Amino acid sequence: MILLALMLVGHSDSLRHGSPPMEAHAILGVLSQLTGIPKETVRRKLKKLADIGILQQEPDSLYVINPENAHVSALQTGLQRF
Repeated sequence: MILLALMLVGHSDSLRHGSPPMEAHAILGVLSQLTGIPKETVRRKLKKLADIGILQQEPDSLYVINPENAHVSALQTGLQRF
């Protein structure tokens, strides 16, 4: 659920032309609101997704989706059918 919400947030952020990217703490808040999961749990789950290679952690503590991960590719392919 957190990965899908992160994909949604990332996609909506790219739709806003010229807007600066969201800071890490803001993304945690947005993901928490979208999913109804507490921020600390979201933070731990993002770290776990990074540990298994689904996400990549940037130097500024932001998480980005790893498009080279097989699970992410399959999910994106499945979502494109809709």
